[in-house]
Amino acid sequence: METLDILTPKETPKLTNHDILFGKPIAPNQRLGILSDDEFEDIVTEWIFEYLKSKYTSIRRCGGAGDKGRDIIAWIDERGGKWDNYQCKHYGSKLTPTNFYVELGKLCYYTQKEDFTIPEKYYIVTREGVGTTLGDMIDNPEDLKSALIDNWEVYVEKKITSKVAVKLEGELKNYVENFDFSIVEAIEPHVFIEQFKTTSFYWYRFGGQIQKYRKDIVVPEIVDSEIKMRYIQQLLIAYSEEISTEINSIEELKKHGIYKFHFDLQRANFYSIETLKQFERDNLPPDSEAFESFKNEVLTAVYPKILNVYENAFRRLQSVLEHSNLIALSSNPLSVTLSVMDRNGICHHLVNENKLSWKL
Repeated sequence: METLDILTPKETPKLTNHDILFGKPIAPNQRLGILSDDEFEDIVTEWIFEYLKSKYTSIRRCGGAGDKGRDIIAWIDERGGKWDNYQCKHYGSKLTPTNFYVELGKLCYYTQKEDFTIPEKYYIVTREGVGTTLGDMIDNPEDLKSALIDNWEVYVEKKITSKVAVKLEGELKNYVENFDFSIVEAIEPHVFIEQFKTTSFYWYRFGGQIQKYRKDIVVPEIVDSEIKMRYIQQLLIAYSEEISTEINSIEELKKHGIYKFHFDLQRANFYSIETLKQFERDNLPPDSEAFESFKNEVLTAVYPKILNVYENAFRRLQSVLEHSNLIALSSNPLSVTLSVMDRNGICHHLVNENKLSWKL
């Protein structure tokens, strides 16, 4: 038997806990490659929906059989028939002319039949980008037209529809010869990824770096309308029971410095939740339920503590807040930013919603 040398492995880099749990991060361009075709169309739709939302009035995803070469329709003016087409190609290699002639054939065939109007722009969005040959043709629309005409019989004629062979002759040929192919434009993967990074969908799809960091907590001056809020009233009841003196106002609470300081901390905790909500809006998709999930998980975890017997309402409050800090919330997408203030603050929001009470 042949003797094989045993090679010394490369030195292992210093590992973090995240590295051990999740492995080496996958670069965004590589992650595009492991998506399914449907998932690729999903993220293109999300990119159009959020990054390009100022450009369009509405979008519709059509991908699948019968889409007539329209994966995603983005309406500029639906009544006026002005729209852009986004054609998604999730091939494992760069897009070549032979891969794409049929799509251009569909564009000409169906617009000539007036199944739909000619789009203002025809965007090609790919996983690996377009090859040099196709890219050069896109840059020179007349070359693209000539190549399509020359290759119609081989790559287009029998592939537009399974019902008939679409021959390039008569009115259709004249239509293709006069078609303006300058509307065709390719969007390279690195450009797409950089633009997608600015959307709230990026973190969900690709993980990694947070796009917008959390804002500082702002605690406003207290006003009468806030004093009437349920969480404030429940705090005043808790302090009253602890010091055996009825407290009905913040001025009265100021006479008991340690509890006034406790009260100020709880207000700051309450307002920390506003920055948490904004963090979710900035970094997670619009339909994210991470905040609601966080609130419900805390409610479920602390509710048994509420039902215990305590000396007074303040002791119940302290027990619940202490327990809220022990809850494991690592599965929640917001866990990367959750603080002690959030865990305590959400309890006060639950009190405000009448789901928790310090005085039963």
